[in-house]
Amino acid sequence: GGASQHRLHDELVGVMRQQRDEVQNELRLQVQSVKQEIAALVEEAERQMRQKIDQVQAELSGHQRESAGEWSQRLEQERLENQQVQCTQLGELESRLVADIEACRAALAAEATARAQSATGLEARIEEMRRLLEQEKHSHEAAVAEARLEV
Repeated sequence: GGASQHRLHDELVGVMRQQRDEVQNELRLQVQSVKQEIAALVEEAERQMRQKIDQVQAELSGHQRESAGEWSQRLEQERLENQQVQCTQLGELESRLVADIEACRAALAAEATARAQSATGLEARIEEMRRLLEQEKHSHEAAVAEARLEV
């Protein structure tokens, strides 16, 4: 009895393995076919994209040829307008600079005058202090001389 049971078990295991292998093969085939489909789709999308880019570039170069003259006219006009604006701005800037320079000159002259006056004032004060110190020295020397006489 045991041997026949054992054989039956082996057959069952064999059948199950066979089914498992078949299922795995089927899955492998399905995965492969899905991958191929995806690759084909990606390729097609890339091809369409390249076509679109080529088309757009062709249109652009067409437009460029048509409007090259127009563009250069517009650019020249803009350049002239910019030049005029720049000239106006430069003129304004120049007159402002001249005014600033004049203001600076006047401020410097005033500063120089003030410094000269304060220098004169300082010299007078220094002279005054020298005189006072000299007086102080004399009176001190006189006091010292008197003190010596008293001794």
